Amino acid sequence: MGRYNDAIIDLTKLLDIEPNSKFALRYRAEAYYLIEKYKESFNDVNKLLKIESNDEWASNHFEKICENPFVDETYKLGYFYLHGINVEKDECKAFVQFEKSANMGHTEGINCLGYCYEYGIGIEKDENKAFTYYQISADANNSNGMYQVGYCYYLGIGVEGDKHKAFTYYLKSAEAGNSMGIWKTAICYLYGIGVEKTETKFGEWIKNE
Repeated sequence: MGRYNDAIIDLTKLLDIEPNSKFALRYRAEAYYLIEKYKESFNDVNKLLKIESNDEWASNHFEKICENPFVDETYKLGYFYLHGINVEKDECKAFVQFEKSANMGHTEGINCLGYCYEYGIGIEKDENKAFTYYQISADANNSNGMYQVGYCYYLGIGVEGDKHKAFTYYLKSAEAGNSMGIWKTAICYLYGIGVEKTETKFGEWIKNE
């Protein structure tokens, strides 16, 4: 263990001089992995892939890291698989990683799990489950989850439509600083959707958008 820590110190010094040294990034990523610092290993591998997307060692090590759960990076892996960032796009693998992160309590992972169920991404479409996960995310104070719950109430996705509840969740999302929540809150005030129509409130919120 000590020799890996010494190696990390030396490699970090090299990276301070040459931030994009593939040699240093590769061997520091390996050292971090061997002492079970998966998050740090992930960060170095991700940087390697940004420097050279077809780096075979980095790609293989990336897959290796996927087998070890660490909350934030598990969510990021799902996002990368969903959008094909540094890896081949794979919706099934994206769903698996979002589910792992959700099970570990990552609120955005829970929200993304709802998104997968809503649109049938890597799993059979189920709007009821989508709403359930959006609600769990919202209850955990995730502003994206709050917005999605509002959206579901507005369109009746996985739940009975209710414009007032839609507005309530849009407002919660807006108050948490969510840009889409702010926009939808402003629109609700402008057209009187689930709340009394008032152009004054519309103007107040649109300034924040």
